[in-house]
Amino acid sequence: MEKQQQISNRKIGTLNNTLLIGSALLIVYILVYFKYYHTNYPLHGIYTYLLPFIIISVSFISILFLTSTIQLTYNANKIVVKYFYLFQKKIDLNDIDTIDMVYIDALSDFLGIGYRISDKYGIGIIAGDGNALLFKLKNNKKITVSIENIPNIIEKIEFLIKK
Repeated sequence: MEKQQQISNRKIGTLNNTLLIGSALLIVYILVYFKYYHTNYPLHGIYTYLLPFIIISVSFISILFLTSTIQLTYNANKIVVKYFYLFQKKIDLNDIDTIDMVYIDALSDFLGIGYRISDKYGIGIIAGDGNALLFKLKNNKKITVSIENIPNIIEKIEFLIKK
């Protein structure tokens, strides 16, 4: 197995996004707790532990979101995009038709961050607004990755394709 070399790395979550999402989830969970569970079952049985469970789970999800990254690595015949610890997308170098730098708005183009699908940009691995790398494949599919240092990445990938 060939050694993979990292091209670029970008954090998915920022502190502001994480606090905003975590706070919103916590407020929704607390409202649901007090509206339904607390009024119907005032601190009996399992519902006694629901609020602490909600706080711990939201904290855990927020920490995962805050520490996750998008990594772009390559070897001699493929590019691998890894995101959120578990997921990865492999792109064979022979399948790449063109590589472009595009400007994306995460909300209007992809309806958020993470693994998304767009009519205009195809499959997206999105970490936020700004410049993104657009791979147009020979089978007319598109893959968009919001990553940093795009001009250098395009040079490296074009060099790999020409090999």
